[in-house]
Amino acid sequence: MVADRSPRWPDESIEELYDRAPCGYLTAALDGRIVRVNATLGEWLGYPDAALIGRRRVQDLLNVAGKVYFDTHVLPHLSLRGEVSEVAFDLLRADGSMLPALMHIRRKTDADGLPQLYRFTIFNAKERRRYERELLAARRQAEQATAALEQLNDTLEQRVEEELARRLEAEAALRQSQKMEALGQLTGGVAHDFNNLLTVIMGGLDTILSQLDAAPVVPQTARQRRAAEMALQGAQAAAGLTHRLLAFSRQQPLDPKPVELNERVAAISELLRRTLGERITLETVLAAGLWHTRIDANQLENALINLAVNARDAMPEGGQLTIETSNSELDEQYAAQLALDMPPGQYACIAVADTGAGMDAMTLERVFEPFFTTKEAGKGTGLGLSQVYGFVRQSGGYVKIYSEPDRGTIVRMYLPRYVAEMAAK
Repeated sequence: MVADRSPRWPDESIEELYDRAPCGYLTAALDGRIVRVNATLGEWLGYPDAALIGRRRVQDLLNVAGKVYFDTHVLPHLSLRGEVSEVAFDLLRADGSMLPALMHIRRKTDADGLPQLYRFTIFNAKERRRYERELLAARRQAEQATAALEQLNDTLEQRVEEELARRLEAEAALRQSQKMEALGQLTGGVAHDFNNLLTVIMGGLDTILSQLDAAPVVPQTARQRRAAEMALQGAQAAAGLTHRLLAFSRQQPLDPKPVELNERVAAISELLRRTLGERITLETVLAAGLWHTRIDANQLENALINLAVNARDAMPEGGQLTIETSNSELDEQYAAQLALDMPPGQYACIAVADTGAGMDAMTLERVFEPFFTTKEAGKGTGLGLSQVYGFVRQSGGYVKIYSEPDRGTIVRMYLPRYVAEMAAK
């Protein structure tokens, strides 16, 4: 028979293992009264054994929320199942601080299966709680970073859309500018040649009329005179037409001089009030400190008359016509959107606004083209806005028109600021 040579551990060693285990041990009666604790748990809590055993219940080591949860959830579960695993509590230390802990609780029964006491295995969860906080903070940071990335993506998408829209708008403006330039070259060439022909025709008619003036007055001579005068009137009307075409093509002769716009607008407004009729209410809004500009004042008056007449025709039942002056600063981005050879800088602006029928987008694309008109046949030549466009562009400015059906129209003429007087100062 082989002798049993397994090591025999003295009771003191088992007690030491119990007391110095890396986890806390606690035994409690069924009412929660503490009957035994190991040294590890006592050191964690800062209580000597005498202060715990027989003097405190397990519930006394818990905060208010822990006590409620222990009585309402843990004890009923122990009564039913006999065991609870990994339930989290904050234990109250002797100094008033809290110790995060995880508990494993088992119910011990006698031979008849009747419950006798509860045994607690308690783990210090301070590091675990710190890890969970760090993990939660990292998760929140990740969520914030994800949200920031999504916002950045949305911002980039919006910027791409805005840049694409800006480029499309600039391309459309460039195409419109190129079309107007081509129309201007074609129109100017035709008008110039036609004007030369008219000069010869009108010279010949003047010669005929001069000869008729020297001839004896007879019925036949009177008829010839009337025919020559009618022909001369027609040639003069055609010359006026070519002059408007030359204005559109920016080839008309101008007499630019420094102009105080407010004075010119005020003067032409008085004329317009008498000619627009009672149904049209005319209002002028003149900006203080308006910049001077260097333009042909007569052509400016013609442009304002053309715009006022168009506004009147767009308001057959009456309405409001407003002429407003202001100073405007053109930045590089806006100049690029215009797709014109417009340098950034300072401009004096004249805006003519009406409350008339307005225009749709298709009409706006062609509104400055020569001979394009929305009026009935025989009620317009389609050269009014063309002349305005040519005069402003030839003066170094630009024209912007805004209109919506049934919302009215605003035409803004931007004329470059005249800075010679500023340099003199």
